[in-house]
Amino acid sequence: TNGGIAISKCETYSIQSKAWRPLPQMTEEKSSASLCTLDGRYLYCLGGLGLNASIVLSSVEMLDLTTPQSYWLMLQVNLPM
Repeated sequence: TNGGIAISKCETYSIQSKAWRPLPQMTEEKSSASLCTLDGRYLYCLGGLGLNASIVLSSVEMLDLTTPQSYWLMLQVNLPM
């Protein structure tokens, strides 16, 4: 998030190099989303708030961190509301 403003930008932080690096743009702008990794390979972005902060998103996006030209994929699943 960017101070509660919905954005599609995403970055990752490396503890080893102590530096941020950009990730591909997400498919939809959001704020207050939750992110988690699976097996150090997949990064998931769950829910959040849409451009209008009163819209709660039920979407799930996935990024393969091991593929150099990877992009966010909108999964065909919705979070329970």
